[in-house]
Amino acid sequence: MAPPVDHGARKTYWLLGPDGHRVESTTPGTLGGNARAKIYGRLDCGSALAAIRDHGEAYTQHRVFFADEEAAVAAGYRPCGNCMRDRFVAWRESQSRVLSEANDVSWRNASHVDRPAENTAAADAAHEIAKELDLGEKTGVWQLPLRDDEVLRLLFDPPGAITDASKGDLSDALSDAFDGLDVTLAAAEPLTGIKARPGAFVASFSIPKVSSVSLDAFDLLGISHREDSYTTLVARAFAHDAGFRAALLPALGVPATAAAEADWMCRLRVGVTPGEDEKSVPDLVFFSRQARQIVIVEAKIHAGEGDRQTMRYAVPQARAKLCLRLGLDAPESNQRGFFLTLDGTPPRSSWFRPLRWTVVADAAAASTHPDTVGLLLRELAARIREHDAWPPPEPATPVLRYLHRRPGLVTEAVVFHRLLDAARMPDEGFVTSHGHTANPGCGYIPLFKWSKPSWERRRSGGNPGMSVHFELQWNTATDGLAIYLHCETNPYLSKSDLQAKHGDAALKEHAAVQDELFVELARRGEALEAAGWTLRRGYNMLASHKFPRFIRVDDFRAGLRDLLRVVAAVVDGWAQRRAVT
Repeated sequence: MAPPVDHGARKTYWLLGPDGHRVESTTPGTLGGNARAKIYGRLDCGSALAAIRDHGEAYTQHRVFFADEEAAVAAGYRPCGNCMRDRFVAWRESQSRVLSEANDVSWRNASHVDRPAENTAAADAAHEIAKELDLGEKTGVWQLPLRDDEVLRLLFDPPGAITDASKGDLSDALSDAFDGLDVTLAAAEPLTGIKARPGAFVASFSIPKVSSVSLDAFDLLGISHREDSYTTLVARAFAHDAGFRAALLPALGVPATAAAEADWMCRLRVGVTPGEDEKSVPDLVFFSRQARQIVIVEAKIHAGEGDRQTMRYAVPQARAKLCLRLGLDAPESNQRGFFLTLDGTPPRSSWFRPLRWTVVADAAAASTHPDTVGLLLRELAARIREHDAWPPPEPATPVLRYLHRRPGLVTEAVVFHRLLDAARMPDEGFVTSHGHTANPGCGYIPLFKWSKPSWERRRSGGNPGMSVHFELQWNTATDGLAIYLHCETNPYLSKSDLQAKHGDAALKEHAAVQDELFVELARRGEALEAAGWTLRRGYNMLASHKFPRFIRVDDFRAGLRDLLRVVAAVVDGWAQRRAVT
């Protein structure tokens, strides 16, 4: 739940709109809900109040609010069975009718084959996939008895014939939905005693005979995604592996003469000031009392996140306290800082220099330790190399299947970058950038931006700037891929922040610019909607498009380019007339 924001002007509230996206409102919601359970109800609902009391943040982090019941229903939420009992009973009866029609088995003759199972979790999931793939709202899905080497068996009976393309899409979608199992599709005619239409198919699932997933020590120990496991290894290897230590120090800017000193040490997570918790300390500190040198390393696995610490550590007073704790007399000229990330992201503090984890992989190659430390260093180096060499997807690969393959240190950001590397379109004047947002309740959302210099205006004096750009977002919580046309302040300010910092006049001017551009889009609304865009006027939003869930890479990239071009032509004309430079 996102609390109301009050910047001294007027309160704003985050509400969930009919499309499932969060929007700001100057009036509070009239209904509450739970994003995980997809339930809505009254604000004084006893069940919700009890859950808040008993579970606290574990429940409230999924809390959402709606302007009215129409918005809740449109967003896919169902009534609460406690505070909205009558509406819940009506909803349940309507669902029963839908399921009855979808699972009509009157066409099946009696046979020696066990009765197909209806409404199992697997059948329900497969039915949703069939609807997503446009196989028909009344596609029947049943779970069938198992044969040898099968762990799951489903029958699909669409109203019409299934095409070869649909068969491929269905196979891919089932492989993604039932992760870790092999799926084979075959025509349904061989089923003894089962009367199925010509377009029906049976999906047979089995456990792969050869797993494509390789495990290393980090996986086996259950520390694959723990950042401190890697920094701890670096510190231990520095202390016990002479070859690794000798190779790492030059990469940290330590001159050869100073690197030869025998008293170089490494400390993990040393507090800058007494009493600070672990989140407020550098990850690695390398120092030599004889050489009077100190190297502070703030390490990150997810690049670009959590670099605010570098601002604190760069302050001379903080570094002086750190030296005091270590009993070290190191002048400022002998103090260095590095921000260690997988992709070399520059930190906010200019005192810290960017450094890539590949320097650790290179130093690992010089390891002389024969036992555990050397083994772990080699496996860490392999993870780093795999991250840097992660391949782009094949054209026929389903987009979500590619995005979900994230072994080792390969993160959501990495696969998202590789997917979009071929969609930059610099020849058409676009400037692109990666980033991420983290709206409460939506999880981690990588994004990719397209803009043009003529669409941007930097802040000058007391006036906020303006940014018009396309933004493709991957909602990792729902696996939704959507592209938006935004018109925002530059740098970004929420509606309440813009009003609080720059006043009503700036808010009205920003709204006027958005209105002007939206009018240009609306004039071509029919053509834009035919291309797949939906015009949506909001504080920052002008238009949007949601990509199909099981789209393939080549279709996704081609569709993305078409979507960009048709709207970019409108924005280009608007920018030329307005001279936004």
